[in-house]
Amino acid sequence: AGIAFNRMAIAHPGNDRYARLLHQHLAAADVPFNGVAGRRLGESLTGRTLLALLALPDHDLARTAVMAVLSSGAIVDLDGMPVPVTAWERLAREANVVSGAAQWEERLRRYGADQNARLAELEAEGADASRLRGPRERKARAGDLLAFVQRLADALNPEQRPNDWPGLTRWATELLELYLGSPADRSDWPPEEADAHARVRDLLRNLAGLGAIEAAPGLANFRRAVADGLDREVSREGRFGSGVFVGGFGTIAGLDLDRVVVVGLAEGVTPPRRRDDPLLADTVRRTVEGALSLRAERQADLHRSVLATFATGATDRVLVFPRGDLGTKTEAVPSRWLLDEVEAELGERPNPEQLESLEADWFTTSSSFAQSLEQLDQPADHHEYALAELLRDRHRGLLPDVSDRRLSDGVLDRGIQLVRGREAPQLTRFDGLVDRADLPSLANGRTILSATQLENWVRCPYAYFMRYVLGVGALDQPADEDGITPLERGSLAHEILDRFLTESIEADDLPSHSAPWGADHHQRLDRICDEEFALVESRGLTGRPLLWQRDGGRLRRDLQEFLFHDDERRSNDLLTPVAAEMAFGFDGNEPLVLHLADGRTLRFRGRIDRVDRAVGGGLVVTDFKTGKKQYYNKVSEDSPDVDGQYLQLPLYGLAARERLATPDTDVEVRYWFLTDGGEIVGHPLSDPVLGRFDHVLTTIIDGIEQGFFPARPPKSSYGIGCDYCDPDDLGTKSRTNLWDRKRQDPRLDDYRRLIGDLFDDGPIAVIDLGGSDD
Repeated sequence: AGIAFNRMAIAHPGNDRYARLLHQHLAAADVPFNGVAGRRLGESLTGRTLLALLALPDHDLARTAVMAVLSSGAIVDLDGMPVPVTAWERLAREANVVSGAAQWEERLRRYGADQNARLAELEAEGADASRLRGPRERKARAGDLLAFVQRLADALNPEQRPNDWPGLTRWATELLELYLGSPADRSDWPPEEADAHARVRDLLRNLAGLGAIEAAPGLANFRRAVADGLDREVSREGRFGSGVFVGGFGTIAGLDLDRVVVVGLAEGVTPPRRRDDPLLADTVRRTVEGALSLRAERQADLHRSVLATFATGATDRVLVFPRGDLGTKTEAVPSRWLLDEVEAELGERPNPEQLESLEADWFTTSSSFAQSLEQLDQPADHHEYALAELLRDRHRGLLPDVSDRRLSDGVLDRGIQLVRGREAPQLTRFDGLVDRADLPSLANGRTILSATQLENWVRCPYAYFMRYVLGVGALDQPADEDGITPLERGSLAHEILDRFLTESIEADDLPSHSAPWGADHHQRLDRICDEEFALVESRGLTGRPLLWQRDGGRLRRDLQEFLFHDDERRSNDLLTPVAAEMAFGFDGNEPLVLHLADGRTLRFRGRIDRVDRAVGGGLVVTDFKTGKKQYYNKVSEDSPDVDGQYLQLPLYGLAARERLATPDTDVEVRYWFLTDGGEIVGHPLSDPVLGRFDHVLTTIIDGIEQGFFPARPPKSSYGIGCDYCDPDDLGTKSRTNLWDRKRQDPRLDDYRRLIGDLFDDGPIAVIDLGGSDD
């Protein structure tokens, strides 16, 4: 007490981590201070952009590297306007761009052509302007992004890039002007960023002078020199002499101060761990007789700086030893140099355990942040004051829930509500309960649903909420896969069979149910395979050529075998194909309108892979699958949806009956597993199936409209969930524990019955054995 701020200093080991923490805490406590901010020039907007641009040639214009350049948000196009970073990032992913100028051009042009084709389809259907806007905007953005990448590739072209110091610095300066704009474009930059931009320009001008030392450094050496130049502090907080001085050991030594606080006195930090230079070890350095400094000498220099810092405090000095590192979750050992000072006071050297239990008026210890708050007389800021008050309440036996502090602190109140809400066995607004007034009705006559959408709610209501209510999609990470992905293989198989069946139906070139597909049909299927295979190859979806040769051959054989399996199927069931990829609710076709037993009306869309008509007039609806049959083994008339998981077959059967038959027409619905031996599972569209379907839809719609969206991670020994339950790839243990607690809420009973997680005990039999009524 009684010491002015400008007579105090805080010394730290000199790394950015300590500098930033000290600056943050002093600013939060409103304590005036001055010193280097710990922010590097390379972390400024201009520094990051320059480093990202110089790294692009080594990454072959990888999508991630290009987006790293754009991520600053300050990149401008030729017209000086900021580029649409988010839209371009999403578009590049959708186009499956990975790296390479040629791939950028090929896949963005293909993406633009796809949007153009979609636009033509919509115009042919007479779609209104709102439906045409999306493809037009995506096509235009694909062209803009391609032009930007081509200009970037030209600017980085090694054949046009100079190789000398003056030329490289001039080239780098032009890159900054090209992508960060003119001074007028940067007029609204924060002052610290404008100053950093000027300092980066100065750095480049200074590097030009190295031409007198080395004529042609090459890009790699130039990039290293730029990185070294940017690895320095960019700004300073406050004015020297005003407030507490904050700096490294070397900057404080020799100042005239009354109080010095020295932090970071732990082994491994002060002094840092000694590591020999892998290129020039001390044994090699000694051979040049003092021309090169030794690593051991550097530690001695640091020791002298620390001792000089200790001596700077004329009135008192405070030496601080951190007990542990929260970042690495490891315990720390007191610095040997701290123990030297303790030994000077005690006359003997304590070990770390003895230091912990030391009792002296000049020594204090705190086992945790909470204990520090309990011992605090003068909190540094409002946050510490509030926490200290809550700790005092706890010692009086009061929970934070009933603290007076809660009445005046809205943030604390909301935090307590969140914690208590998630601890409770009932669903709350903090773990999946949404006010139904905020949710649109799915039976409003405008919303068009899909089977997949409702299946998603059954699997994980939280994932449904994120995707379909909030519109938060999970972005794929494009990569040059070793082989074609299961998703792309399935899409490819569907497209080939759709084209084959559609061409055969439209050409009236179908065999009778008793005749096999002919040689011309097999040739047609081969031709379509060739065309569709070439298309996915051009989009980079097939992986490595050698693996695609194997995978493509397998798929072609599976599709040819499909015709042989179909010969047997048509002959046995007396079937003739009548429709392929039959759409409802898409492409101008009316959606399926479904009336639930409770009077609500739902509208659905979908695409039916295939519909056959039997000789007796009945229909067989088939949905093709390229996965394994084992996941669908339980599908039957007794269990058509398997605990709400599969809704496509009843929905598709109803849509086909409405479009191609009468309400009393017999309909059979099936899954056909193309790549699993042509296996088939299915069931008739019977009254029990439709009754169950109505019950399942009612349960799902009730749950959604009542706002039930708890997270339900899948059962897995590895704890791997969906992108929504496991967004950080750290597992779903906490989500699983939360679901185990919330599933006890009686409001979720209908949902739990649907997914097979709750079984009714059934009626209880009461047998009267007679006897007295007493």
